Amino acid sequence: GTKTVSGHAAVIAEPSTLLTQSREDFLTQEEVDALVEKVIADAGIMGTSKLDGTDAARNRSRYMIEPFSHCRVVFDVASMIVLLYDALATPVALAWNIPVEGTLKALMTFGTCFWTLDMVLAFNTGIFNNGDLEMRRRVVAMRYLR
Repeated sequence: GTKTVSGHAAVIAEPSTLLTQSREDFLTQEEVDALVEKVIADAGIMGTSKLDGTDAARNRSRYMIEPFSHCRVVFDVASMIVLLYDALATPVALAWNIPVEGTLKALMTFGTCFWTLDMVLAFNTGIFNNGDLEMRRRVVAMRYLR
C-alpha cells in the first residue's frame, strides 16, 4: 500500500490483507494528525490563516470560520437569495393580507431558521480589525454586542 499525506490520499486496505501488511504501509499517528490539520485548514475552519501566512493558531479560537472560506462564501450567497425572497414576499403578504399557510408558511419558517443560523455563524466567523484578521471568539462577540 502506498501512502500519500500531502496529497490528501491514503490507501484503504481490505480487512483480509491487514494481517499480512507491514507496519510501514500504514500512516503513523503523526501523519494522520498532519493530514487532519491540513484538511481542516484547507476548509478554512481552524489552523493557520490563509490570508496572512503567519501562525495565527495561538490567537484564534477553535472552530472559527475564516470570512473568505468556501463555506462562508456559499452561505453568504445563499443569504442574498433568502434576503431577496424576504424583501419581496413579506411586503406582498402584508399588503394583500395573504394568509400565512402552506408553502408560504414553510418558506417563512425556513427564513426565520436561516437568519437564526446566520446569527450563530456571525459569532463564529472571523472579522477584520484595523486590517488584521481577528479569529478570537470573545473579541468577535464583543464587537457584535457593543
